[in-house]
Amino acid sequence: MDPIEAVIRSSAQRLRPVFLTTITAIGGLLPMMFAVEINFWTREVTIGGPAASDWIQLSTAIVFGLFFSKMITMGLVPAMLALPYRIRESGKGFSWYARRILSRLTGGTFAGGRPRSGARVEPQPAE
Repeated sequence: MDPIEAVIRSSAQRLRPVFLTTITAIGGLLPMMFAVEINFWTREVTIGGPAASDWIQLSTAIVFGLFFSKMITMGLVPAMLALPYRIRESGKGFSWYARRILSRLTGGTFAGGRPRSGARVEPQPAE
């Protein structure tokens, strides 16, 4: 099986359980996040009560953490799993990609530790 196809199939297989657990956890924390107290014994719903205000920051952090981790799990992890195969498939090698990324990050002046030909280099002051 092609490695890219394996990454896609494994991601599709993980999609349902990850979404179900994330959505149920977020759904359960939303009343706490919005400071809604539901008392099932007395059948009262209180919004913004004193007990609820203690839990707002914690539940908000958990909800956004779950959302962020779901995005990483479903987006970044499969991309990083496919990256070595894509690099090997291109035939240019890892060092070529590393130099390319560093060159873009440094504004085009990095090429294996020396300036690229035609790249403008600022003169360094003498010490």
